[in-house]
Amino acid sequence: MGPRIAVLGAGIVGLSTALCLQKTIPKVSVTVIADQFIEDTLSFGAGGFFRPDLNIGPTYDVTRRWYRETFMHYERLLKDNLGEAAGIKRLSGFALSSINSDVLTVWYLLLKHLS
Repeated sequence: MGPRIAVLGAGIVGLSTALCLQKTIPKVSVTVIADQFIEDTLSFGAGGFFRPDLNIGPTYDVTRRWYRETFMHYERLLKDNLGEAAGIKRLSGFALSSINSDVLTVWYLLLKHLS
């Protein structure tokens, strides 16, 4: 029998971690412990929003390139009518910040050339 590992949380991070453990550790037994599953988790709705953040990549240029590649991948899925199967759809909305208006400028600069 292999190692036994417990993963706390059944959101996108918890389930991704459990899957990664199963794929990388031979004979592992993974138990997911959570108070909520699937539709009741925060990841089910908010976890999938594509939202820029400068704290992702090592430099501004790398971050911008990653966002462009990710956005274009999503666009291809939508164009090929695979969006519904992948859980991808366009949503419009507003980004408001009472703490730091610079965040909104960063989002604009990162995304202005994407669509």
